[in-house]
Amino acid sequence: MNKAGGEFDAVKTAAPSVSKVDKLQGRWRSRSDTCATIEIKGNIFLSLYNEAIVSNGVLTFVNNCQERFHDPQGEFFIVSNEADALCYHLTVVGDTFLEYVYIPRGTTLSYERIE
Repeated sequence: MNKAGGEFDAVKTAAPSVSKVDKLQGRWRSRSDTCATIEIKGNIFLSLYNEAIVSNGVLTFVNNCQERFHDPQGEFFIVSNEADALCYHLTVVGDTFLEYVYIPRGTTLSYERIE
């Protein structure tokens, strides 16, 4: 009740949403090959093997792999560098588990958080 004796409506506020890029931040180890890791720092995507950088690129979320329009809430992301632009479908991103599919081949890649 408020001071005037009437009831007031509770205002529901949504928790601030965390972007998908924010959820991806950190180091992740492959569940199928413990020598393979990825590291995401900001929008930089590093792929490492035995701690040596194999490739790197810029990560951008898009609406789909054909049109590739920037979409921060999209389910697809591209990792692009001077030589290539690879597209993936993000299927799961949690606190400790990450899974995405490399679109051209349909290969599922699974990772667990290490940092």
